[in-house]
Amino acid sequence: SIDNQLAPAHHGLGQAQLGQGKIDDALASIKQSLTLNPDFVDAHVSLGNALKARGDIAGALESYREALKQ
Repeated sequence: SIDNQLAPAHHGLGQAQLGQGKIDDALASIKQSLTLNPDFVDAHVSLGNALKARGDIAGALESYREALKQ
């Protein structure tokens, strides 16, 4: 589906934003990726990384656990 094709693009954008220190933008992009494809393991890991960068350790752990379920 088109959603499954767009999810990696949003994820890639989020990773680039995270690399630039734009944590809020990265979170928005990665969450959009997961909205399009909730089973996208790499996006769950990236969400965890972004939440960890924000200082939300509990949220990061939850995201990492979700990635392990996929």
